[in-house]
Amino acid sequence: MERLQKIAKIERRLRLDLEREPSVGEEDRTR
Repeated sequence: MERLQKIAKIERRLRLDLEREPSVGEEDRTR
């Protein structure tokens, strides 16, 4: 259960970073 919570937090941080820099998110998607 703890691992799921940690993963959820990491995913939220990654999503926030992508929202702040959409250009980077697009590059990751193309790759």
